[in-house]
Amino acid sequence: MAGDFNTWSKKRLELVRKIARDVKLQEVTGFPEGRTAGDTQSEFWNEALGVDKDLPLDRVFYLGFNPTTARVLNYEASDHRPILVKLKLNP
Repeated sequence: MAGDFNTWSKKRLELVRKIARDVKLQEVTGFPEGRTAGDTQSEFWNEALGVDKDLPLDRVFYLGFNPTTARVLNYEASDHRPILVKLKLNP
C-alpha cells in the first residue's frame, strides 16, 4: 500500500501506522535524506493545523515482500518529492 497519506502531523501519522499494524503491514524505512512534507508557506496555518514540516507525506507499507531499495527522486514537480521503492517477493 503506497501513497500520499497526508501524515503532516504526529496524530495523523500515528493513526495511519495503527491501521497498518492492525492489518500486519510493515512500513518501508531507510530512505535517504530528501523526503519532504507538503510545502505550506503560511506559518499561521501550519501552527493552527499542527503541520510538522519534518514529517514526510508519502509512505509505503508492505506484507509478503522485502524492500531492497528506497529512494527519493530529485523532481520538483509537486510540493513533495516522489519516492521509489523496490520490493522482492518473499519465497
